[in-house]
Formats: sequence, structure tokens, C-alpha cells
Amino acid sequence: MDNIDLYIHTSIKGVNPTTGKHIYVLEFKSDKGPVTLTGGPKDIEEATSYLAELRAINEALGRLKKTCSINIHIQNRILASALQNKWFAAWKSSGYKNSKGEDVAHKEEWETFNELLKDNTIKTVVCDRHSYSSWMENECGA
Repeated sequence: MDNIDLYIHTSIKGVNPTTGKHIYVLEFKSDKGPVTLTGGPKDIEEATSYLAELRAINEALGRLKKTCSINIHIQNRILASALQNKWFAAWKSSGYKNSKGEDVAHKEEWETFNELLKDNTIKTVVCDRHSYSSWMENECGA
């Protein structure tokens, strides 16, 4: 199984929906050496940092051609908890309902996530800075 590092950045900060950009970098080793694939920056409207990062993750997962072990480097701690604790699997089992019987926030994005995740395994790395931070901030304007 290949190992991939997925780095996520968004110019959107906080819990209030706003307009901004998100970007990602997929980094892995191929038979020919290291490979880096980027996606974005992409405009996003009326989104929180949580939603912007989740959408970037889904876009990156959509590019994968085979089963991988993925280290997802993100800033949003709430999203990291959802990924680390595998809430997405519980939500799928419950029909994307929360403990109150209501649809989970961003239900469509979580459905897409579960569909794209397939047999891939994930680990989250919460980080404010990484080797791509400066470049990503420049590309997104923050």
C-alpha cells in the first residue's frame, strides 16, 4: 500500500461562513521518484474553515487511483477529531444522522468523503505550519 501525505490549506478561518480559497498538495513516491500533485487554489463561497478543508480533502481523494495510506495534514481541530475518531463511519451507519436524529452538518460532503475513502486508511496530523505552508498561503492570499 502506498503512503501519501495530503496537505490542506484554506484562507478561511473560523466558524463564520465567508468567501475564500482552499488548496491541497498530494505528496508520494513513485517508481520514478518523489511526486507532488497540487489542486487549487479554488474559490469557495459561504464556507467555514471546516467545510473548506473537507472539500479540499474530497477533491484530493478523488484523484487517487489505488488504495493508499494517507496522512492528512490539516489545521481544523474539529475536523481532525471527526477524522481521527472515525465519526464519518458512524454517520454512514446511521444514515448521516447525529445523536439528536438530525442530519449531520455537511451531510453531502461526508457522503462524498465516505464514497471516495473506499479502502484507503487515514491518519490526521494537526499542524499550523508545514513545508508547503508559505507557498499555499501565497497561492490562497492568506
